[in-house]
Amino acid sequence: MAPDSEDLGSAAIDRKASSAVTSLRSTVGERLHDLLEGKPGGTLRIGFSGGLDSTVLLDLLANIDLPNGWDLFAAHVNHGIAAQADEWQAQCERVMTGYGLQFAVKQLRIEPAGNLEANAREARYQVFAELACAHDFWLTAHHADDQVETVLLKLLQGRGFKGMSEVSTVNGVSVLRPLLGTSRVELVAYCRERQLVWIEDPSNSDIQFERNYLRARILPGIVSRWPQVREKVAHLLGSNKAIEDVAKFEIDRYRTSNPDGLRVVDLPVESKAAIAWLRMYLEAGGHYKVTEAALTEFMAQVHAAQRARVVWRGGGLEVHKDLIRVLDDKGQFRLRDK
Repeated sequence: MAPDSEDLGSAAIDRKASSAVTSLRSTVGERLHDLLEGKPGGTLRIGFSGGLDSTVLLDLLANIDLPNGWDLFAAHVNHGIAAQADEWQAQCERVMTGYGLQFAVKQLRIEPAGNLEANAREARYQVFAELACAHDFWLTAHHADDQVETVLLKLLQGRGFKGMSEVSTVNGVSVLRPLLGTSRVELVAYCRERQLVWIEDPSNSDIQFERNYLRARILPGIVSRWPQVREKVAHLLGSNKAIEDVAKFEIDRYRTSNPDGLRVVDLPVESKAAIAWLRMYLEAGGHYKVTEAALTEFMAQVHAAQRARVVWRGGGLEVHKDLIRVLDDKGQFRLRDK
């Protein structure tokens, strides 16, 4: 188990422990029913690392009534990075077996070049995509503290004010995050009451990584001074999402009215607005890997009246006869969206 010094306050945890299980099971059960209402049914697939967050999520879902038409499946991805990776795999297999669940274990070898964390994440979601069937959802255990970290990190990196959504698509995988309204304090309280044991990855304490530095050095002080920061961030993200929903509605309407593609003359005049509009247009067609640098370069070429063409890992854009065309991973014109 994680030591008390890593929690946001042992006293707060003890106060919450007595009702943690009942409260969290009720909250997550109701949220799942709301999120899955109207969906045709399928499999809820949990990415189980054995850490605190996914340990709580797995125990919750194994002990609540799932919506009609849905069953449960767990998967552990052994990235082969940590020295203890095989030990963690064995522990996760024991836990998943103990719940009587169907599960899968995938062993990977992640290339150490470049951003190791990003490479591992991409490989993990590739596994998720291979295991999923139509209408399935992958459930991840991101919680309210993760959300605050994500927002702060993106702000500090100059990537805008944006967090994670309860329902989203990541690299073509449908994802649900039913714990986004739950704090880490509540997760620890749940584990204590249920007497659950979780894996503590020592790399999570390495503050050379930006997220770990934020979690260990910055966030505790923010929470201490502004205890409602999780709720405030969630409220602001909700307001932003409402604005995005309006923009997506307009973009979907544009795509329906202009099946041949996006006309250059229809882009907003202001460059930043054009980049934002273009990104949302691409995402509406299933293209999620475009970088900010690629879009900035593309718009610079458009404004310079050049024959604009930019490619990135997994796709690209070009202007052809005043139409912006989406390219595939080989730099060829894509006739249809994904």
